[in-house]
Amino acid sequence: MAGRFRLLAGHYEVSQACDERVLFPAVRGTKADDLVVAPGFSCRHKIADFCDNRRSLHTAEMLVMAG
Repeated sequence: MAGRFRLLAGHYEVSQACDERVLFPAVRGTKADDLVVAPGFSCRHKIADFCDNRRSLHTAEMLVMAG
């Protein structure tokens, strides 16, 4: 629940609560060398902001790496 939704009044807390249910714990549970792929721009920013500055890749970046 990112993008414009989380920017609307009263939605930030809902968005954050949704992310804390599955997304953030899953990302925090990965090893440092595991790839985290998130195609959404705002999802990647939220992962960086709330998961210890963890970098996530866009799907296209992962495909380039796979060569």
